This record gives sequence, C-alpha cells and structure tokens, in this order.
Amino acid sequence: MQAISIGPSDWDESADIDHPNPHMAEPQHGEGGVPALTVEEVEHAALALPRTDRERIAEVLHASLIDPEVQIAWDEEIQRSLREVREGKAEMIDGEEVERELDEMINRSRPT
Repeated sequence: MQAISIGPSDWDESADIDHPNPHMAEPQHGEGGVPALTVEEVEHAALALPRTDRERIAEVLHASLIDPEVQIAWDEEIQRSLREVREGKAEMIDGEEVERELDEMINRSRPT
C-alpha cells in the first residue's frame, strides 16, 4: 500500500501520544519525518471536503498528469482551429452532429 506524505499543518500535534488509539497503526513517516497517509486515507479525506475544494484538488492532480509537450501541441491546435474559423476557412459543427456522424462512420466500417 502506497503512503502519501502530508504537511505538518495537516497533522494534529495536540493528539495524546502517550495513549494512542489501539485501533490505529503507528503512523508511517514520509519525507522529513512528516506523517504519511495511505491512498485510501487521502481519498476518504478528499471526499469529505466541500465540492469547491474537491474541484481544486482535482484540477491540481489533473494538471500534474498532463505532459507539457502534449498540452503545448493541443494549445497550438486549438489556436489554429480558432484562427481558421475566424478567417472563414473552417466552420464550427454542433457536438451532437459530430457524434452522430462518428457513430455512422463506425457502424459503416464494422464488418457485417
């Protein structure tokens, strides 16, 4: 089970360490002696947060997974597409229409 380190402000230093909860394992420590949480503990704690805090965490985690080179390529593609629409070289198509056309293409390409 992977453990995740949390910052010192996240650890309750006022806890009575002379009489620990017998149902809890001794906390593991991550970098710099900071207590570590399991992935399950992080998930549980995150799900208990208000929606806006969960959205912020989701955005930060998602951003940490994006390959910067891929993001740059997508940003360039988006800018190119917008420029072509503005210049009249391309037109916007409704998303539902695109989905219908893709479904038709997929269905036509399937062997019968």
